[in-house]
Amino acid sequence: MKQQTKLSVLIIILLIALASYVAYDKYSEYLDKKEAELIQEVTQSIIINLIEQAVKCEPITFTLDEQGNEINLIAIECLQQEQNAQSPIN
Repeated sequence: MKQQTKLSVLIIILLIALASYVAYDKYSEYLDKKEAELIQEVTQSIIINLIEQAVKCEPITFTLDEQGNEINLIAIECLQQEQNAQSPIN
């Protein structure tokens, strides 16, 4: 009887370990999915904000690297409006 009890305890421990592993795996997948969704939402929000600012004809300056090289973002329409305003009327 002792050996059967030991075997039962061992099986229970193995089942608990298996259930824990599966639960951890599913929880990790859930967290990865939530993180990806959050990154997508934040990225989309940033892009929308950049577009909204760029179409207001306000240049947005980005630092490209550690040396301080920069680039400006502005809507093409703003540049066209500025060019049309500067060109003489025929």
